[in-house]
Amino acid sequence: MEQLGFIALVLIAILLLGWSVTRRQRFVVPFGAAGLLYKNGVFVRALEPGVHRVTDWTGTLQAVAVPVMTTALYAADITVLTKDQFSFRLSFNALVRVTDARDWYENRAPEASFSPPGASGQVALVNIDLPTYHALLNAAIVEWAGTRSLDEFLAEPRAGLEDIKAAISTHFPGVTFEELLLTQITLPPEVRKMFTEVERAKREGQAALERARAEQASLRALANAARALQANPQLAQLRMLQAMETARGAKTFILGPTGETGIPVTEKGK
Repeated sequence: MEQLGFIALVLIAILLLGWSVTRRQRFVVPFGAAGLLYKNGVFVRALEPGVHRVTDWTGTLQAVAVPVMTTALYAADITVLTKDQFSFRLSFNALVRVTDARDWYENRAPEASFSPPGASGQVALVNIDLPTYHALLNAAIVEWAGTRSLDEFLAEPRAGLEDIKAAISTHFPGVTFEELLLTQITLPPEVRKMFTEVERAKREGQAALERARAEQASLRALANAARALQANPQLAQLRMLQAMETARGAKTFILGPTGETGIPVTEKGK
């Protein structure tokens, strides 16, 4: 009888061991993610990246993983209207990072994207909800652009982005928006043409101003030369001699009366 009782106990132990093995779950938390273990929706503990084996007696354990590495969220083009009624498109990228995985998972938007568990005990991945992010970003950017004129925006396009980033981050608990990047400004063709014409007019005005300054300088030089000749008639003779000396090829110089230039009337071929 004692042997039968011992054998029964051994069999029961083996059955319990086998049953516990069958109730043992294997969870794999990928690198760059924070794992969270829940039982009947109640938080149990955090899981580090790697393989975890947990005995689930009641079959109510669930593990999820939240990516905690910096991620770029790509937003669609946003059409804005400035306060001076200019319309154009902006493109933004946001660099985000989950700093509190539990806070984010337990307070995330209901429609947050959720990837079901895969093979080999891969836990579910919970990502930031892009539709909510896009809606909040669009509303904030449109309101921000409506308070500025086109000239103000082009002069300092990044002014005010920190306020927008702070306003958006309040809707994503446990998430830090590290940077909000303005990646592209697309002006409509008529606005680009307007700016081109304005810039061309500025350049043409500068060129005309430089030509006028050169003409004024030339006229001042001629006026000074005329006053010098009037005060010193001999300068005309010296200038004539210089011209004759530096002339190249066959040249004919016709000199006026002596009374006008101080040089006798002659004709010289050189």
